Parts: sequence; C-alpha cells; structure tokens
Amino acid sequence: LLDGPQEPRFYVAMDAWTQPLAFELPRRAWYSLIDTSLEAPADIVEPENAELYRRSKLIVQPDSVRVLMSTGCAR
Repeated sequence: LLDGPQEPRFYVAMDAWTQPLAFELPRRAWYSLIDTSLEAPADIVEPENAELYRRSKLIVQPDSVRVLMSTGCAR
C-alpha cells in the first residue's frame, strides 16, 4: 500500500436514507468518479475524464453512492 503525498486518496459517501445528505469534504482537490444517482453512462467516469469537484460539501442523493478521488494536492 502506497501512502505518499501524491498517492491518490478516495472519498466514498453513501446515502441509504430518503433525503439527500451533505458531507463535509477534507481540504483537497477532489475529482468526481462515481455518482450512482445519475443515469448510465454518466454515473461512472474514467479518472482522466473526471471533473474537479469545486465545493466543500458533497451532496449525496437518496439511495446512491458518490466516489471522489484526490491526487494529493490541497486546494
């Protein structure tokens, strides 16, 4: 297991409730990889095509999962 400052980190948030939930993100540059509330094929993107998530809170829709990736750079 690699754990250097430039190694990728993953943030996984799940919502099994009936309402959207907000999660406070650690201060890093996060890229959105998976959002199961979206229709396929937009629900999963390759890391090289992922968009920078520019908010400090992550909203997760009911009965869905979000996965973000950070490349180690603080924002």
